[in-house]
Amino acid sequence: MQGVLISVDLNLKHAVIACDNKLYTAKLSENVASLQPGDLVEFSATDETDGEKNKTVKIDSVTHTDYKKYGIAIVSASSVDGHEIIDSKLNVKLCGEGPDAKSALDSLVELAKKSNANALVNTELTVKALRFSGKHLFCYKANAAIIEGAEYHQQPGIKLDINEKVVRRNSPNEAMIRYIRVLLISVLLIILPCLLSLQQQGTLPTPLGSIACGIALGLSLFTGLFYSSRKQVAYLLRQKR
Repeated sequence: MQGVLISVDLNLKHAVIACDNKLYTAKLSENVASLQPGDLVEFSATDETDGEKNKTVKIDSVTHTDYKKYGIAIVSASSVDGHEIIDSKLNVKLCGEGPDAKSALDSLVELAKKSNANALVNTELTVKALRFSGKHLFCYKANAAIIEGAEYHQQPGIKLDINEKVVRRNSPNEAMIRYIRVLLISVLLIILPCLLSLQQQGTLPTPLGSIACGIALGLSLFTGLFYSSRKQVAYLLRQKR
C-alpha cells in the first residue's frame, strides 16, 4: 500500500501514515533522520498490533518529497542550514489545506511566495479526520521567513508582506462545516413550525404533513453529519501561545 507520511517521532521511533482516509502507525528502525512529513511511503501490514484499532505496519520504501522544485526552502526545523534568517514572522502561521498533501503544500507555497518569503520554517503536516464522513483534511503549517545564504538569497529591498488584519483563528473548511450545520438548524426552525401550522389549519393533510416533517428532519440530519468541506485553500492563522 502507498500512503503519505504525516509525522515522525524520533524518540518513540514511530511514524504516522495516512492512506485511504485511514491512519497507520509504523515502527522505525533505521534511516529515520531522512524521513520527513509529506514523503510517499510504500508499506505493508504486519502481524504485530500496536494496541489500537489499526495494525502496526512496516515501511518498505520511501519517495522523498522534492521541496527544491518549489524554489523556496522548506524545513521542519526553526532554521535553514547554511543560511541566516533576515526576517521572519513567528506569531503567524501560513497554512495550506486540501484533500491531499500535495494540494495542501501547493497552497502553502503559493501563499509564501505572495508574502515574499523564500523560506518556510517550523513546517508541519497535520491530518484531521472529518467526523462521520470518513474523509481526511490535510493541512500544512509553517512560519514565513526571508533567509540569506549559499543557495537562497534575499531580494534587495524586499521584506515579508503579511497582512495581519486578515489573520484567522480557525480553518476555513472547518468553519464552513459549522456554518452549514447552523444554517440547517435555522432552516428547520423556520420550516417545521410552518408545516405544523398548515397541518393544524387543515391545509396540509396530517399524514402528508408528518411525512414532510420527517423528510426535512432526515435530510437535515444526514447533510449535517456527512457534509465535509475539503477545498484547497490558503490562509493566515494566529499562532497560539
